[in-house]
Amino acid sequence: MKMVDDFVTAALAMLPTIVITMIGNTVRYTRYHRQEPFSPGEFACGMFAAAFMGVMIHAFCYVIGASGWLQMAVGGMCGYAGASLLDTVAALMVKQIKVFFGGEKK
Repeated sequence: MKMVDDFVTAALAMLPTIVITMIGNTVRYTRYHRQEPFSPGEFACGMFAAAFMGVMIHAFCYVIGASGWLQMAVGGMCGYAGASLLDTVAALMVKQIKVFFGGEKK
């Protein structure tokens, strides 16, 4: 039961960061798709990406000991940046992993 309690505690601690990233994504969606008809699929995809980024940001900020205010600021900016930020960071990480294992030059 302790494991379940720990999971619930961690999930509740992440919730504010996740909500902020989702708000940032909503702002971006409304700014860039003002003149277009609403696309529920595109909106939902952006929200899932924002929620995932919220979890990652919370974990990163927890590890470096950042304050809650910094978590909110970074979360909002990353939520606004959207899934393109995830794609960019993933590509950089893959490149660094390849360099580390000798598969690619810097």
